[in-house]
Amino acid sequence: MYEITRDYIKKGNSRSGQRIAQVRFIVSHDTGNPGSTAYQNWKYFNNQQPSAGAHTFIDDKYILEIVPLNEKAWHVQYNKPTDNRLFGADANDAAIGVELCWGGSINFQESYNRYVWYHAYLCKTFNLQPRKHIVSHKTLDPERRSDPENALNRYGITWSQFINDVEKEFTGKKEEVGKVEKPSNVDVKIVENSEYVGKQLTVKNDGLWYYDTPRWDIMSGTSDKGHSFLITEELIVDGRRMVKNHDGKYRTADPNFVDISPKPSDWPYNVHVENITHKQAQEIVNLLKSQYKNANVYGVAK
Repeated sequence: MYEITRDYIKKGNSRSGQRIAQVRFIVSHDTGNPGSTAYQNWKYFNNQQPSAGAHTFIDDKYILEIVPLNEKAWHVQYNKPTDNRLFGADANDAAIGVELCWGGSINFQESYNRYVWYHAYLCKTFNLQPRKHIVSHKTLDPERRSDPENALNRYGITWSQFINDVEKEFTGKKEEVGKVEKPSNVDVKIVENSEYVGKQLTVKNDGLWYYDTPRWDIMSGTSDKGHSFLITEELIVDGRRMVKNHDGKYRTADPNFVDISPKPSDWPYNVHVENITHKQAQEIVNLLKSQYKNANVYGVAK
């Protein structure tokens, strides 16, 4: 059992004080702002008062209710018909909005465990069933939103697995809750004569995970939006495309998260590297020369 912190924001655009007549379902979200903690979100909604919000923000330290559960929070856009078809009422009028904080220095496993537990707690409190009454924001507004699948998928967790974990917590099988399955065998295939090698990968959004080894379940850190890396190898890892970059790290090649540039013969490289050996630097130079016949490649010692 986890402690719930109730620290409500002041009334305003983000907290109207309007009452929920009956809690009919739960909408699961993620913040979409990697690295932002529960209390950083509290500060934003309390001080900035946008015409949006949610009831609860969960990170690796807090389950933080910022709007009372008997009041409305504006966590789903109005005039989306799915919630009315599924539950007979708009999400803002009849649902609790729960936000998962993730990325940055947040310990995802701890945050996820609290997220699972809190959904089960809400189901018990409001006499709801996990498999019937929990819906993702993406389901209600697929044209605009991808949460919380956006965050969960980065850590190898599907929506179905999340609901299974909530169900286990709800029914009392706590020993199985919150475990991110890590496959013992990883299927890795190197793509020969890859058209990606020699191209540039550019990160599209903050918080893109990178990996020290070619597997999806063990994350090492994140890269920020706009950072670019030379692709040195293409792999298919458990059926999904991954590339190795000049910094020795592995990243997704999914166009939802990265841009891969074309490679015209005169395309210039400005590659930033840290903590690599002279041998590794020479390998990068040789790769560039092999891709561009007229390339003038040189290095400067730092």
